[in-house]
Parts: sequence; C-alpha cells; structure tokens
Amino acid sequence: MERVESLRTEYKFKKTEIGEIPVDWEALNLDNISEEIYRYPTYYNIEYQKEGIPEVRGELIRPNGKLEKKLSRYRFISYKTALKFPRTCLKESDFVISVRGTL
Repeated sequence: MERVESLRTEYKFKKTEIGEIPVDWEALNLDNISEEIYRYPTYYNIEYQKEGIPEVRGELIRPNGKLEKKLSRYRFISYKTALKFPRTCLKESDFVISVRGTL
C-alpha cells in the first residue's frame, strides 16, 4: 500500500509480510477466507453468441471491484458451452481475480 505522507491522518498502520496495513486489518491467505480457489481452464475456439451466458473478463472489473453493469460490453457463450465449465458460474459474494489481460 502506498501511503501519502502529506495526507494528514490519525490512522495507525502496522507492518505485515505484505507491507503496511491499517491496524484493524488482517493479512490472510485467500484460502482462509474462501471455500474454493479455482482457475478456469484456458479455452479456445469458443463461438460467441448474441445472447447467452455472459463471459467475465478482467477488463470488465471496474476500479471499485464490481463488475461492469453494461451488458453491451460483455461477450456471451452458449448455455451448452457454459455446462462444460460448471465451476466458472459466479454466485453472489464470489470474488474474481484477473490472471491475464488488461484491467
């Protein structure tokens, strides 16, 4: 975390293995706060559809961490294709980490 020294704050920080963080935060491994860590398989030659199941890509993750709301920015895959990758269907409170591409 980059701290701005000229910004006046009364907030206290502590040193951790990942750097300085606010004193009331904890640094945890993802497997301590998630049920499963899964990286989808790389797939090629998928035919995209005009409608269907939206495909989430890194560029659709907004700066606030939420997904883009405009469906016009998404690509869609068929339901049949989605069934081949059942573990990639997002549920509420899932988190997504971009492993390649542009944010």
